[in-house]
Amino acid sequence: MAYPPPEREVVEASDAPGHGLSPRERKVVALVAEGKSNAQIAMATGLSPSTVKDYVANACHKLGVEGRVGLAVWWIERGHGTG
Repeated sequence: MAYPPPEREVVEASDAPGHGLSPRERKVVALVAEGKSNAQIAMATGLSPSTVKDYVANACHKLGVEGRVGLAVWWIERGHGTG
């Protein structure tokens, strides 16, 4: 006897934890939310400032926010805090 599959909760992409961010992007966004500059984030993560800039831009695109302030607000509004 076949049973129907269990119902699955539908989660909107905007509600999903991390919203598709990679672990590195999540770290960069967390540091942006702390108010760190690209140079400071680069030093903390071992990335180049140019790569940090790319991560910030990619995270903005994935989350549908504009700029560093948008990233920080997104991060904090989801209860991640600043550090």
